[in-house]
Amino acid sequence: MNHQRRAMQERRCTICGTHVGSEQACTWPLADTGTRYYFEAPAHSECLAFALRSCPKLASIAHRSYVVEARDYTVWERRAIGTSPEGLVFEMTPLGEPPSGVVELFALTPIDPQFTPATQWLADHARAPH
Repeated sequence: MNHQRRAMQERRCTICGTHVGSEQACTWPLADTGTRYYFEAPAHSECLAFALRSCPKLASIAHRSYVVEARDYTVWERRAIGTSPEGLVFEMTPLGEPPSGVVELFALTPIDPQFTPATQWLADHARAPH
């Protein structure tokens, strides 16, 4: 199993690799609040704050990004189910549904997500990671 799939299934932080407890919020950086499927595993709040400050790419877009927080999420499988003149045809199915097609990757959908502008969220999470 690849890192992305394992992290989503086991609720592991995409940054530090340890478990995000069920009592903790999962967080993700996001450029568009209309996004339904997320292709990154969740992160601890402290880890995401560190990444948003330390990663040049994330820091450069923080002014136009959001942080998404949610207590839980639904895992989906993106499956290739056929072809068309434009290329492969994909469908999203809940994890564990009877197989059809070939799994390309996992995605997730946060349940009851809260969106906060990244710069505001960073100001509210000013402490250093542990």
